[in-house]
Amino acid sequence: MSSSSGGGELATWKGRVTDVIFSGGFDTKKVKLRRHMKVKDEPLLSANLGPDWCNRSGCGGLSEASCPKQVLAFQNSFASSHDTLQVHCKSGDDDLGVHFVKFGDPVYSIRFGDNIFKGTYWDCFIQHGPKMEYFLNFRAYTSGPSRRCGQLHTWIAKEDGIYFSENGKPEEKTFDWTKV
Repeated sequence: MSSSSGGGELATWKGRVTDVIFSGGFDTKKVKLRRHMKVKDEPLLSANLGPDWCNRSGCGGLSEASCPKQVLAFQNSFASSHDTLQVHCKSGDDDLGVHFVKFGDPVYSIRFGDNIFKGTYWDCFIQHGPKMEYFLNFRAYTSGPSRRCGQLHTWIAKEDGIYFSENGKPEEKTFDWTKV
């Protein structure tokens, strides 16, 4: 069911998660793929069409053309070039495994479509520090009562906490780190 395409594994399935994006031109580590996921190397562009896009284009359809996927992004904005952000996200039966975002790396992003019947959520565990002693376990995304299309949800890790930005709006501090 899988075939190689664009530097990643491609599989077809009519499910929630269809892509995991590693933005930038670096080598991707092998991830354990489920039958409904594909991994690509591509820049994080065009995903942010803004909150009004659905109202202008009629997002009632079920195709990506009528409703582009959501993007959940994690950015390492630590001041120290030696600090790595570790990200591990799950949604239902979809466990994307552990990913590391080094200082200066592009964001780690997940593209997905909202499940309009059951709802969609992403629970994430992130950590950093010399011994990964600072951590946070939180719900990074919850779908709303109506279908959302093409929105960018960015979590930014800094020394003093986790910041959130939606669709390029100014970031706001949302969480403090917990220390082991």
